[in-house]
Amino acid sequence: MIKRKIKIEDDDILRETLVKMYKTSSKNDLCKYGIDIINHVLKFVKFEKSDKLVIDNSIEVMKKFLINDSTINDIRTIAFKIHELARKNSNERFNNMS
Repeated sequence: MIKRKIKIEDDDILRETLVKMYKTSSKNDLCKYGIDIINHVLKFVKFEKSDKLVIDNSIEVMKKFLINDSTINDIRTIAFKIHELARKNSNERFNNMS
C-alpha cells in the first residue's frame, strides 16, 4: 500500500495503477494525460470565468512544455495556481459529476 501525503478518500487499486503509470511513463505522456483529464472534467463542471482562465492558461503552459517552450518556473507557477483552485472549490462540485 502507498503512504498517502494528503488525507482523502481514495481508491487503492486506481491509486496503484496511477503510480505505476507515473513511474513508467515519460513526462510528455504524463503531460498529455493531464491535458486529457482536464478536458474531460471541463465537459462536466462549470467554472467561474477567473477559474477557467487559470485552467486555460495551465493547458497552454502544458502544451508549451510538450514542445520544450516552457520553463520549470512556468510549470511550478501553474501547479501552485491549480492547487489553490482545487483547495478553493469544495468536493461537492465534483460529487455531482456523472
